[in-house]
This record gives sequence, structure tokens and C-alpha cells, in this order.
Amino acid sequence: MGAFTEAITSAEKDVYIVSDWDSKKIYTARIDNDVMRAEKELTVEPAHPAGAAWNGKNLFLITWTRSLSGTKFRLLTMDGQFNILKSHDITEIQEPSQLAWDGKNLWVSSWYDNRVFKIDLDTLGVVGYFRSPVKKTTGIAWDGKHFWVTGTYSDLYKVELQN
Repeated sequence: MGAFTEAITSAEKDVYIVSDWDSKKIYTARIDNDVMRAEKELTVEPAHPAGAAWNGKNLFLITWTRSLSGTKFRLLTMDGQFNILKSHDITEIQEPSQLAWDGKNLWVSSWYDNRVFKIDLDTLGVVGYFRSPVKKTTGIAWDGKHFWVTGTYSDLYKVELQN
């Protein structure tokens, strides 16, 4: 598939969605005989795809588009066929990296300021955040009870949110 996988999210039984930074593509893939094989792909060029999360209905994808005037960050909402349903410029989060779905909320990690932001699905705007214990936070995952976070130069941390 690609050379620089940024994210992987489970779409359904034995089907995964993978983003690849270098190829500027997202893929639907299956694993057969311990080999991941792409079934469908979509180029998001000129953007680089980063974080991806599937909520059972929609795919959420962060993209970075670099230019001489700076980098623009977007959060895309897509259907299962990779049709873009919504596109939202991310201006409230510096260097958004990865996504997690907790069954109710979408979360975005910020590589720059060590926070994980809660996103409103209707407006795609920020409605809250928690501080990450990790410098340069990248990876986030939800296990049903805790968030797991990691970073560019860090170990894995378990985070329990207080209600």
C-alpha cells in the first residue's frame, strides 16, 4: 500500500481504513494470510492524510495541505464510499494529528500543544479538551474506558477522564 502509514481504523469485521502520508491516499484494506491488501483507494492530493476514525457510519479524516503561505488543516466527514459529506477548516487546534472515536464523541490530538480536543459532530468545532501527559502527542485510542496516548518521543500512557 503506502510507505508512511499515518492512521488505521477498523471499519467493519476484517476491513480497515488506512491513511498514507507519502502517497496522499486513503485505502480500504483487508488482511488475508497476514498480508494487508488494498481494495479501494482515494487520493486526497494535494493534502496529506493524517488521523482517521470510523464511527460506524462515517469516516473522519484529518488532512494537512502545505503551501508557501503555511499549512491548512481540515477535518473531513466522509461516508463509507469515501464521498466527502463535510469539510471543516481546523483553526482552533495547532497541528492536529490523530483521531479517536469513543462511541459518542470524536477526539483530535494536537502535536503542538499536548492536548486532546473533543469535537462537536454537528459543527465540527471544539467543545472541550484534556491535557495529554505526553509531549508532542500523536497517537490516541479509546478502549471503552480509557484513552491511550503516545507521542513522537514518548511511551504509552493510559488516561482516565473524570466526569
